[in-house]
Amino acid sequence: MKYLSVVTTVVVLSTPILSFSAPPRIPSPVERVERTQSYFLTPSINEVAIAEVGESLYKEGIRTVSKRYKAVIKSDVESKMDNGYVLSVKAGSGGQMMMRTGTHMPLLCFMTKPTGVMGFFGDKDVAGCLADTTGTQVFDKSMFMAYDKYFALSAPVPYDVQVTETESESPDDLCRCTLSRDVER
Repeated sequence: MKYLSVVTTVVVLSTPILSFSAPPRIPSPVERVERTQSYFLTPSINEVAIAEVGESLYKEGIRTVSKRYKAVIKSDVESKMDNGYVLSVKAGSGGQMMMRTGTHMPLLCFMTKPTGVMGFFGDKDVAGCLADTTGTQVFDKSMFMAYDKYFALSAPVPYDVQVTETESESPDDLCRCTLSRDVER
């Protein structure tokens, strides 16, 4: 009988292994919309109202006013982010403003471009945001949409804010009174 001997050698390298890890995750920003609600009643108290049989004598409900914010940047900006991503935006670009929950930090998000380096997002475009960390209507940092790490901008970028206001009314279904008359034949 013949025996075969196998010898294996394990080599441990002392050089660190290059790894890409994502920064700590945070909740994604939400659209910046401010809503106020108020009760309405028409006609007002001590005002005469006329209604036909079957029509409402008065109208009451909740009035909601919504304000949506859009931002337009005033100058070109570029930011080199982690792992080869670049956020590059031209003056006059804009969009719906976002904000960080809890901090109310204004954000304006665009798609970044990878520069060929394989990172923690692979080789696809991802959302990068301009951030106004001081609340002075000047974007001063950039960041990935759902990660808690900031990057420097080529220069601070002032921006204009446009507010669109919409109003809607919804009737109060709990107390809808109508003028009616029973007819007996």
